[in-house]
Amino acid sequence: MKVSVWFEPEAEAELMAAAQWYKAQLPGLELRFLDAVDDTISAIQLMPRGFQVLKGSVRQIPVKVFPFVVV
Repeated sequence: MKVSVWFEPEAEAELMAAAQWYKAQLPGLELRFLDAVDDTISAIQLMPRGFQVLKGSVRQIPVKVFPFVVV
């Protein structure tokens, strides 16, 4: 069963700021970053309990290749 995933406004702003930073480093890199985040979201939807627990039911999922996590 797929679960719903949403971003809090602050998290979405942080994601977009990170994407802009990657774009400034190398045009097109922001697309690779956003694709990697998308892959992470898909993994969460498929296995919502399959990742490291931070506290209570809050989990932290690293984004492959990039130093970024989805909480």
